[in-house]
Amino acid sequence: MAPIGQWPFFKRIDKPIFDEKKKKFFIAGSPGYGGGSDPEHYSHLTKENVDFLRQKGIDGVYSWNNWPIKDSEQLLFKPDVDYDQGDTKTDKLKSGLKFEMFEPFYKFFLAHNKTLLTFSKGDDWRNDMATAVLQLGLTKGKNPPESKWKDMGIKESDRDLLRKWKKKVIADAAAAGDDDDADDADGDDN
Repeated sequence: MAPIGQWPFFKRIDKPIFDEKKKKFFIAGSPGYGGGSDPEHYSHLTKENVDFLRQKGIDGVYSWNNWPIKDSEQLLFKPDVDYDQGDTKTDKLKSGLKFEMFEPFYKFFLAHNKTLLTFSKGDDWRNDMATAVLQLGLTKGKNPPESKWKDMGIKESDRDLLRKWKKKVIADAAAAGDDDDADDADGDDN
């Protein structure tokens, strides 16, 4: 797949729950990757990359990369695109995602109308995890049901992380007294 706007594997993740909540979610690889052994390390953000995001109306960029975008390049987002480098202390390619990364990402998503999650090449297992994290958060843990996680491409080793996240969002909803039954647990893949 050719990069779109110099964002490899750029695509919108289209799920009914995102539209229902008036949110848009996009995924892409590291910007302006020019070759080399590590797409995160050898990426370069350009004015054209950011202008492309502005044209799409993307107002938030969150990273699950190991390295943040260079400070000088982050200035290109100013003043209208918010950027969060996420947790750079964890080597996500070696040790995978951590449960502690989900809540900051979810809160960032909620704070923006159109969010882009960027990581490595943009076509790996983090795509499915990010989508499931957001869906579970928005449906208070009801969707997607665990029976669909394997079909979604969620690795066995990551399902425990999702179970922990699901338990947290259910507990948070209960503590807030949120008994919204509009999101029924019928497995409708919201």
